[in-house]
Formats: sequence, structure tokens, C-alpha cells
Amino acid sequence: IAVMPLLDTIDEAARTIGSINTIVNTGGHLAGYNSDGIGALQALRDAGCNPTGKRVTILGSGGAARAIAVTMSLQAPPAALTLLGIIPEELAQLASDIAATGALKPAIGVLSAEGLTAALQHCDLLVNATPVGMYPKTDESLISRDLLLKQPAVFDIVYNPRKTKLLRDALQAGCTVVSGIEMFLNQAAVQFTLWTGQPAPVEVMRAVLDKHFT
Repeated sequence: IAVMPLLDTIDEAARTIGSINTIVNTGGHLAGYNSDGIGALQALRDAGCNPTGKRVTILGSGGAARAIAVTMSLQAPPAALTLLGIIPEELAQLASDIAATGALKPAIGVLSAEGLTAALQHCDLLVNATPVGMYPKTDESLISRDLLLKQPAVFDIVYNPRKTKLLRDALQAGCTVVSGIEMFLNQAAVQFTLWTGQPAPVEVMRAVLDKHFT
């Protein structure tokens, strides 16, 4: 966030997200990007879970949730987008920022048992963009197993562990699951290409991740 005023240009999605994590220096011209949302979208597409035209629910309103929601809205607009969180001001601002792009107008609600039950009645893709379930609290999940029986696809951005409690429960419920390690890998691939102009060695990068995360 702090470096954005110092850049010459900022990618449209990154500007709406409000933060960058990648700077490309081309002959002194500094361009800013945010690879998180692009990496998440690629992970979903690779898993056959393209959000375009789907009913999507995203949990969280922080940096990762913003990156995913904004990029998804601009590049793969869902038919409906619901944002659930615990900080009303963040939720309202995120929904307003997305609506201002003209992509769609998200619904917002409280991340509670009641809010989840209501949102997941009509949902094709659930995205956990909170840190719940991350090591060392690997037995935590925001979603009760019975709610997952209604979900065709579940994406958890947590990558340590690779299979969070949410994803384990979702697999048992018969859902298509997407691990956060795929977002982690794809956002790094985006950065590699931006910096070098060359295709990223994705399989080499995946092999390195496989050695470090179980």
C-alpha cells in the first residue's frame, strides 16, 4: 500500500484491490501489480471451477479476500457474489469498490452460523479467504460438515496444511476441492512471468513446494 504512490502505473485490478505485491522495472518505469487474485483465479480454472456465471460466496474481507473478489469480478464475473465477514466497514468498502467497477453488485452479510446457512443455500463455489484452519490450528473450520453437502466446489486459500479441515470435510461431502497451494503456486508463476517475460517453470516450482508442504 505504502509504495503505490511512488509507482508510474498500477494495474487496474491492483488499483481497485488497493495494494500491490509485484513491481516491474522497465527502463526505470515502475509498474505495480497484485498477483494474488490472478493466482487464485488460475487455480480455480485449472481445477475446472471457473467462477464465470456461477454463484460465489467468499469468506473474509481482508487483503486476500479483496484480491480474489476484485479480480474475479473483473476477469471472471460470477452471476452472484456474496461476501461474508466480521468487519462491517471492510465488507461495505469491498462491495462498494467492486460495484464501482461496474462488474456486479455483491451482497454482504455477517460471517456467522446463520449467515453461512443462508448464503450456502444458493452457492456453486465457496472460497475461504480467512486464515482459519492454518497451522498450528489445523482442526479449525468455519463451515459445519452438513453445510458442505450442498456445495459443488470449495476453495481454501490456506496452504499450510495443504488439506485443511475444511477441505477434508469437503472431500468427504463429495465436493470438488481446490487447495491454497495452487493459488500460492500460480501467483508466484504470474510474478515470474512479469519479471522475466518468460513462461514460469511451473512443474519445477511445484516440485519445490511438494518438498516443503504436506
